[in-house]
Order: sequence, then C-alpha cells, then structure tokens
Amino acid sequence: MSNIEVRDGKVMIDGKPEILISGEVHYYRLKREEWQDRLTKLKAAGMNAVASYIPWLCHEEEEGVFDFGQERDNLDVEAFIELCRENGLYFIGRPGPFIMAEMKNEGIPYWVAERYPQLVPTGWEHKTAPTKTLDYLAPDFLACVDKWYARIMPILARHLITEGGNVIACQLDNEIGMLSWVSNTPDLTDVTVPDFERWLSERMESTELEKRYPFMTSLPGVRRKAYEQPQDGYALQLHRDLGWYMRRRYAEYAMALKEMAGKYGIRGIPFLINIHGTGGGRGHTFPVGISQLLEAYGQSGDFWAGSDIYLSGLRLQNMQDLYLIHCYMEAVNRQNMPLASFEFQSGEADYDESGNGRLDIADADFTARMCIAQGNRLINHYLFTGGRNMLLKKPRKDGNNRIAITGERHGFTAPVNPEGKLSYTYDRIRRNTRVMLANAGALASMEEERDNVMVGFIPDYFMTEYCYPGSGREKEMVEHLTRYRVGSGWDTFAKMLLLNHYAFGGVNLQEDGGWMREKAVLLLLSADYMDAGVQERLCRFVENGGSLLLYGRMPVMDMEGRPCTILSRGLGIHVAGELNEGMLPNLSVQPEGIWREFAEVRVGEAQTFEADDAEALLRVSVVGGLCSLITRAGKGRAAIIATHYIGNRQGIRQLMEHLGASGRLTEDAEYGGIFMDINKNGEGEKYLHVLNLDFFAKECKICYNDCKLFEGRKIWLGAREGLLLPLCLNIQGVKILYSTAEVIEAKPGCLTFRLSQKEDVIALEGTGLGVSGTACRIEEKEGKTYIYSLTDGRAGDETLEIKVEL
Repeated sequence: MSNIEVRDGKVMIDGKPEILISGEVHYYRLKREEWQDRLTKLKAAGMNAVASYIPWLCHEEEEGVFDFGQERDNLDVEAFIELCRENGLYFIGRPGPFIMAEMKNEGIPYWVAERYPQLVPTGWEHKTAPTKTLDYLAPDFLACVDKWYARIMPILARHLITEGGNVIACQLDNEIGMLSWVSNTPDLTDVTVPDFERWLSERMESTELEKRYPFMTSLPGVRRKAYEQPQDGYALQLHRDLGWYMRRRYAEYAMALKEMAGKYGIRGIPFLINIHGTGGGRGHTFPVGISQLLEAYGQSGDFWAGSDIYLSGLRLQNMQDLYLIHCYMEAVNRQNMPLASFEFQSGEADYDESGNGRLDIADADFTARMCIAQGNRLINHYLFTGGRNMLLKKPRKDGNNRIAITGERHGFTAPVNPEGKLSYTYDRIRRNTRVMLANAGALASMEEERDNVMVGFIPDYFMTEYCYPGSGREKEMVEHLTRYRVGSGWDTFAKMLLLNHYAFGGVNLQEDGGWMREKAVLLLLSADYMDAGVQERLCRFVENGGSLLLYGRMPVMDMEGRPCTILSRGLGIHVAGELNEGMLPNLSVQPEGIWREFAEVRVGEAQTFEADDAEALLRVSVVGGLCSLITRAGKGRAAIIATHYIGNRQGIRQLMEHLGASGRLTEDAEYGGIFMDINKNGEGEKYLHVLNLDFFAKECKICYNDCKLFEGRKIWLGAREGLLLPLCLNIQGVKILYSTAEVIEAKPGCLTFRLSQKEDVIALEGTGLGVSGTACRIEEKEGKTYIYSLTDGRAGDETLEIKVEL
C-alpha cells in the first residue's frame, strides 16, 4: 500500500517528494466513450493526475434517488476513477457539497432548498441572499450532506492510495464563504444569530458586552434588528466581531465535513480547501478569501489550502498579483504547508468566443513557472477539457433545462475543447509540464531562496466581505482599507521589488512570531487603521533591529476607529497633515537624500510628517512638508513612503540596499521587465527561473551574489519566453554546472534539452565522461566538459539529446 503526506513544504508519496500537475476533467460532461480520449490527451500533455468535481445535483437530482451510472452511464464516477488508475493517473475528488463549476444552484440539488426553505440565509435588513447559498451549519443542511457523503465517500474510500488505489486528495466544498461575500450578505439567520451571541458572551464579560452593544439587554427581536441594521455607534465593532465569528464558523463547517468524510472512510489523505478571491483579471481581492478561510484550513494538519487563480494571464501589469497572493497565503499557512493551486486558469479564456478575452500561449506557462518558483507542489489546470451540460431529468422551466448556466457546450476555451479538439494553448502547456516534471526529482524538494525581505500581511485589512450599506462609518473604513491595502504599494512598489529580483515571503502581523526578531526589511502596505497589537509588534520589530518599510499611510486609528498612534510615537514621528490634488491641482514631490538625483514628480496625495533627525526621501514641492523619510528607533530603522510614488526601479533598489537588503540576483537588460528567482536545496543544487514578461526579445548578463552566471555569457530571452536553468545540479548521475537550455527529459545515461540560444552551452563537471550527441560540439578543458549546440534554439522548439557513459 502507498501513502501520501503533505509536510515540510513538500508532497511526499511513499516518502518521495513529488510535484503534482493535474488536469480537471469533468466525467459527467463527457460521454463515457470519450473518457479515454481525454485521458490520453492529458497524459500526452505530461500530466500525472486528474481532478474532477463530483456534482451532487447530478447524482441525486431527486431526493433519495441516486444515479452512479445506473441510468446515465457517464455518471459512473467509480468507473472513471478506475480508468484514471489504469492510465497511471492519480485522482483528486471534489464532491462538494457546493462545487460551483458554473452548475445551476452551485451544484446543490434543487430539492434541498425546496424542502428546507429556512436554509436560505437572510442578511442586512432581513433581505434574502440573492446568491444560491445556504446556511452551512444548519442541522437540516448538514443532515442532507451526510446522506450525500454516505453515498459518495465510500466510493472514493475504496480507491484511496492507502488502499492500493489512486485517490490522493479530497476537496471539501468549494470556495467556502464566497457566495456570501460577493452578495454582501452575512448569514444572520435563526441559527447564526443566537450562535453569534453565544460566541460574543464567551469572549467578553457581560458588562463589557453591554457597553460594546447597548442593545444586548433588549428582546431578541430588537437585537436581531440591531445586527441587521447596525448604527454608526457600534458598526465598526460589529464589523470586526462578525468577521471574526464567520471565520470561526467556516472553520467549524470545514471540520464538520472532514469528520463526516472520515466517518465514511476517507482517511490518510489531505483534505483540500480551495481559496477564492481573484476578480477582473487581478489578485487585489484574493486576500479577502484568505482572510475568510485562514482558520478553516489552519486548524488541522489534515487540511491543505490552495489558490483559485483567474488572472487572465501573467503580464508585466499584474505579475505581482500572483507573487503576493502566494506570500499572503504563506503568511497564515500552518508551518511548512506547501503552496498549491487547485483551480489554475488554463486555456484561452475567451469565454464569449469573441476574441476579446483571448490569452496568449505564454500565460498559463508563465503562471505555472511562477507557482513552481514559489514552491507550489500541486497545480490543477482548470479546465483541461471541455464537455457538454446534460439535461436535468426534471424540467425546471428556466430556459434550457440543463445542469449548468453555460448552455450546452462547456469549457469551450479549455486546452481540449468539448469536441476533443486541441486548442492553440495545448502545446505550450504540454511543453511546460514536460519541463517541470522532468526536473521534479530535484524541484520537489527545493525551496525558494529568499533575500532578507518580508512582506507583512494583516488579515483584518481584508476582512471586508460584509459592509452594511446604511452605515456611513463602516462604508468609509471599508473604502479606505480597500484603497490602501493594495493601490500603488501593490501595483508599483511591490512590483519594483520583484523586477529588482528580490525574493520574499509573507508574515502574519496579527500574530507574534520569529519575524519580530528578524534583521530584515519588512514591507507593509498600510492604512489609517491598524490594530494596536499590530502597531506594538511593529515597534518591537524595529527596536530589535529590523527595518520597517511602510508604504501608504501612517496609522492614526485602531480597527474600530479609535485614536491609536502607538507606531508613530514609537518611531518618533508626528502626522502633520495631508495634501491632495483637490488642494493643489499639480501636487508634486521633490526627491531628497539618497534619492536626490531623481526628478520631481506629480503625485495624487501626500501625508506629511514632523520628525526629529529623520532622513528625507520626498518633500512636497513649493509648500514643503516631508512625506517620505527614514528614521531610527532602537536598533532598527523605518522608512515611510506616504505618497503614491512612481515605479522608480533604480531608486527602490537604492532604498532597499540602504535599509540592508542587497538582493542576490541582478541583470542588465536595457528595459528590465524580467522576473527571476532561485530554487535551492541543502546540497547547493539550484534552478534559476527566468521570465521575459515583455512582448519583445532581450539579452542580458545575469549575476548571482555578485558573480556572473554562465561564465559571463549573455542569455537571450525570446518575447514572452521562460526558462528553468539548472545550476550545480546532479541529475541521473551527471552534475550539470550550468546550462542555457532546459532539461526536458532525464534518463540514465541520456539527457534531452530544449534549446533556447543561438548557441546553447551545457557545462558538466569532470572530463572523460564519454559524452556524445548529434548537432553539437564537445570540448574538455579545466576539468569540465562543455557541450555547444550547433542548432539555433531561439525558435523554442529545437532539442538536443546527449548521452553520457556512466
């Protein structure tokens, strides 16, 4: 029997680190005779696993009447799982109860809400939720789910990897809390309101509770209305308490599902929690999903959280989104839980078939490369293949009577379309998968090599899924947080860090931790609001010798709107005022100090400060006023940038070095626009990830720790091309000192490379290795064997096979 473990930042199958690259194949949207064709194409793309939602709506359309192939043969999910096993593929089951997947009713059978109408939540002003959500922890709903799990979980259990099968993971529900967030409808039901009050009473004494909520001694109906229509006097308190309560509630729901699954035999595999949050092709709102679910997946080592990534491509404009998403996930993950993407946007994304949203072939490739660089151990291409939405058995009179909202054809932008035809995106995805899995033996146990830089995450900054429309005070806070928790700090400053090739992780500032003793630069995108505890931790971090880089605003209030200036006082800074374009239409700032060589620039606003012995960075032009500075406190320093400054790549590098973060990687490309990262293991083996984010080719020399890589050779990067280059890597008994070509296949005595340069160079340690190959020139000198390709590899599709006598 085999086993799977998720630990130490790795996925271990039978004790061996693995990278899982999966494709989502919806068996129920295909004819049974089409299953093998789609699995064959998935295997040809190099993937090693299959994932699929398992729709409760289809399998139990009528209460108590289950169809697992008895009536519709394509619903025989057990046969599909077994077919995956026969094809040497792992299987990831996603049985809901909610699955979304564009299914009507979010995949929940219609009879559930029809029989139990009280499950449909009400929220602000007692209005019914406009989305197809249900009260997760209502006893009637859990009883229905239990009956569904009693039928589906034993099927999965019979095929667990621990029982000799191929099922390696089970996802519980999908995007928990998302439907309530997108509709701004907190669950204020007959079940949740009394439970919320019990939760409040457990957290504070009755006198404190009555002071916080003066209506607490009133009748239940009065209290219910006070929650549903909060007044400004307590709106921010309720905002915070309700957000914290819902986190706990989602955690209880996830645990209830896990225990239910365990009751029916699911043990010894990870339970997946899929985090939602991207929107409009950006990742700005993704941390809202992290905030909602951090307790759900953080409560047990049996849970494994993954991202739901829909960025409409990875470009220079949004590349920082994916990186920061991973940083923030890491900040609240259980220690050493690896990153993963359970829904990884794949294919064309031309959802209206007009060409307006079409992605280029590099988008999925680039996204996967950055995911792997940051330590993702599972990537699930969603969707890998399209299909067709069958008809419901019972007419719903909704216009088409199909199971999903997308019409008859579904997943028509996938790499394999509903008819089985390969999309233009398929070949690049296949190439990427081939490279990643050919190198997985080493990559799967490597970690991103970080510089002495961290990004701070304040989960409560993103606890904005609910906001009562009638509260001006709450609306003001939510709008402010929404602006400053991302804004130019995210889209400009963080991007410039990445284009300067700093590698960093995330830390949770709402918890004490080892980060408070790090001698590192801590970047925080900050707002006027900040919890007193966070401000105190930041002060201790600086006092202990850390360098704080605050971008946005110096906080002046806590998260409930009360004056709180712990941080500014600790840093010896006083907020003097603020300016904006309404006051000065051409508001500009003049660089000073280490930035004095740069030109004056216009800005939209500026918060100004008074500080003794501060080092100036930016001063408001004409009227004066310091809006960016560096100050000292204790053993450390703090830099504050309180204006929307431009993407000054050189200036930001100067500032980081001034604060003590030099960065390991550099390149000399004329226009920049390159992402680079290093993966490394304890033996000193490395991979260099390089992405040219622009639509034009570049050449550059790359340095690592001030040493020229590739013996000073320039690396040519095609437009929208990426490279994974080995450095000091032992593979199949051969030590590659460096290579300008990617390894795409490794067998004993034989290595195959994808060429990338006009003349690629592969340098091996040692001489007399018996190296041979066609279309190459081989030299031995200074204890090394050099292989020079004779084929121009810049087109991206040429390969070189070399043989080594081991």
